Amino acid sequence: MAVYRYIPNREALLADVNEALIEQMDFELPAGVPWQQRVEAWMDTARAHFVARPHAMAQLGSAESSSPAWMRAITPLLETLRDAGFSQESTALGLVWVARLTIGVLVQEVCGSLSEDHLVNSLSSLGKDQMKPWLDLVPAFGELSDESFFEFAKVQAVSGLSALLAKDTRARRAEGR
Repeated sequence: MAVYRYIPNREALLADVNEALIEQMDFELPAGVPWQQRVEAWMDTARAHFVARPHAMAQLGSAESSSPAWMRAITPLLETLRDAGFSQESTALGLVWVARLTIGVLVQEVCGSLSEDHLVNSLSSLGKDQMKPWLDLVPAFGELSDESFFEFAKVQAVSGLSALLAKDTRARRAEGR
C-alpha cells in the first residue's frame, strides 16, 4: 500500500490518527476565573472530547511514556495549578490526580453507562448468590447518570486539590514565606 511507504505499519498509522485526534482538543481555559473553575473546565473539555472519540484514549501513552499530544493537552492544567500557588510536589500530585481521575471516569463511561438497564444486564450473567448484594441497588442506579457522576467527580477533584493547596499554604506560613 502506498500509505505504508511513509508509515511503517497499521499500528503506527492508527497511532498517528489518534495523536491527531488528541491534538484537536481545545484546552483554552477561561481567563480571569478562579483556578477551581479552570480545573473543572479542563475536565469538561476532556470529557466532551473523549466521549465523542473514545478510541483516542488508547493513544494517551504507553508504559514507557505519554504521547506528545497528551502532554500538550495537560499543560494548561499544569499551568493552572502552578498559577494557583501549588508547590512543585502538590502540582505533580494534583496533575496526576485530575488527569487520572478524569480519564478513569471517562473509560468507565464509554464502556458502560450508569443506568438501571446497564446494571440489570450486567447482573444477568451472575449467579443468584453473586447477584443478591446488588438487587437493592437497582433502583438507585436508575437515579444516576453519567453527567451527574462526572459532576460529582469534578467536585471531588477540586476538593482534593483544595486540600493540597491548604497544606502548601500552611507549610509556607510555617516556613515564614
